[in-house]
Amino acid sequence: MSLQKAKEFAEISHAGQKRKHGNRPYIYHPECVALYLEEKSYSGNIVAAAWLHDTVEDCPGVTYNILCREFGPDIARLVSEVSHPFLREDYSRSERWKIYLEHYEKASDEGQTLKLADRYCNLKEYLDFWDDVPNRDRKFLNTVYLSESVDLLDNLSLADSDVSNDLLYMINDLDELCSESDL
Repeated sequence: MSLQKAKEFAEISHAGQKRKHGNRPYIYHPECVALYLEEKSYSGNIVAAAWLHDTVEDCPGVTYNILCREFGPDIARLVSEVSHPFLREDYSRSERWKIYLEHYEKASDEGQTLKLADRYCNLKEYLDFWDDVPNRDRKFLNTVYLSESVDLLDNLSLADSDVSNDLLYMINDLDELCSESDL
């Protein structure tokens, strides 16, 4: 498995997309997740899936079948394990979250580790670019996203303990920052 191939596929698939805060290219996020997992001594399929983890959700024309053909069933399965199941649009956020969480709980240990690494990097981006985060998004972080992050920690028991601990510290750091920001 070529990590370079996964990286290039992600770069092409996310071309022109931007992150929510700070106008950075979207590829910043999959790169963050892949590098984070490499720092934790992961390699191979999980790192390739880190590069690809948002392609099916966020990139028109990318399907699990394409990922399976291009990268094999193991990497496609990991991407599937961390991707949101497709739901009707009339579900409330809390209804969607409950279904997503049940989906993530069924993931393999690598899938759960990848999901926590994904959340860690999303939260790290809030922390790293705090000054670029609009107040309404800070409130969302404080009232919804941190709570959902705790749900992930509480329910994804197969995930790597170092990744879980890093996510816990990140949640605590952002909770403190939100408290100091008088949200």
